[in-house]
Amino acid sequence: MKKFDFRFIRIVCIVAMVSLLISGYAMAMVKKGSAAPDFTLTSIDGKQMSLSQIRKDPARKGQQRVVILDFWATGCPPCVDELSFNQMLHKKYAAKGLAFVGIALDREGASVVKPFVNERHITYTMLCETGNAVARPYGVRYTPTIFIIDKHGVVQAIQIGVGPDTESMIENTVKSLLK
Repeated sequence: MKKFDFRFIRIVCIVAMVSLLISGYAMAMVKKGSAAPDFTLTSIDGKQMSLSQIRKDPARKGQQRVVILDFWATGCPPCVDELSFNQMLHKKYAAKGLAFVGIALDREGASVVKPFVNERHITYTMLCETGNAVARPYGVRYTPTIFIIDKHGVVQAIQIGVGPDTESMIENTVKSLLK
């Protein structure tokens, strides 16, 4: 009687499971044109904030804002370099209906992020994610990763990393969505 090779079956099962996990992860990733998943995170000041809450425009009752989500980290040089541009966008367009939100991915959370942000006089909303509850469904693998969400909650642009045209693309997209 021939012995059955269980190693082969084990390998096939592992390959199948990995394929399912990868395809499931890819399906969970947010893409341009898809609805931005709601989430709740804690700000560097200890307040719980959800995306649906951030989208509401406090200056215009019943109106929704354009939202930029910037996934970043204090140890990421390109992320740190773009903080001043982000602050400029926030100051320039907040009154016109833009909500700029930084989502810091530092594992240490607010204890590291808050002093870092305060030293640089960043005034836009800063949230901390110490796990992957938001980064995973958004498909964030690299920092910086930016999502621009329109007033209807639909992702209109995704920028991974920083390139020569990143700032102009972001500002032009924001201007067109605020019209």
